[in-house]
Amino acid sequence: MEILNIPRRCFTFLLIIITYSFPLSFADSKPLKYTFEVIRKIPHDETSFTQGLVIDDGKLYETTGLYKNSKIRELDLTNGKVIRSVDLPDNIFGEGITKLGDSFYVLTWKEKKAFVINPNDLKIIKTFNYEGEGWGLTTDGINLIMGDGSDTLYFRNPADFSIIKKISVTFDGRRIEKINELEWIDGMIYANVWYSDAILVIEPENGRVVKWIELSGLQFMLDSVNRNTNTLNGIAYDKSKNKIYLTGKNWSNIFEVKFLTSK
Repeated sequence: MEILNIPRRCFTFLLIIITYSFPLSFADSKPLKYTFEVIRKIPHDETSFTQGLVIDDGKLYETTGLYKNSKIRELDLTNGKVIRSVDLPDNIFGEGITKLGDSFYVLTWKEKKAFVINPNDLKIIKTFNYEGEGWGLTTDGINLIMGDGSDTLYFRNPADFSIIKKISVTFDGRRIEKINELEWIDGMIYANVWYSDAILVIEPENGRVVKWIELSGLQFMLDSVNRNTNTLNGIAYDKSKNKIYLTGKNWSNIFEVKFLTSK
């Protein structure tokens, strides 16, 4: 995963269509297209290179990336303030986070390690090794679901991190690469795509994209923008309240949103 900074006005869904070969029919499939409504804006630390976002028991947790600056943090959902923060080792580039059972699980980018995290103190209690890169991470309540920046999602056993099955993310038979942060919502996998202003909704049985959510206007609602403001990345679902939260790398806000059928 390259680390790039691009101007806010260059964020566009067309970039991902051109670069990673979405079929033209994808953008024209009106029944599959959703838009969004912002319900609430919450302040967010602009120094956070957000890699993962998850809600557990009404509390928001975030993993941040970059070497010597990767952290696991608990945030206050009312005001965005950091309640507690634990640094990952300096040689670790943090990636996605999810909660399964009594533990958090956190990926690393190129270090080929997955950490099991104690929720009480956010410290590492166990380490698994895997091949390839780590990007997004979520769970269906039984398995861990992991991305590596390609079109492939891996279902892994949380006990030993072994691969149970793999699916390829596709639309109309064409593979969609750069799958990034992941979230499980109502039986579907919601996925950011690196440097895209869209979220894909993926069937976990076969990897087929069944709808996409156009979010190209969201970054223009940020309270502030600077040269470090980066791509949309971070989806968290509060199942108990049926609320969805989105943010991005070095974004000044977290947004509570509602997804709407496009007319």
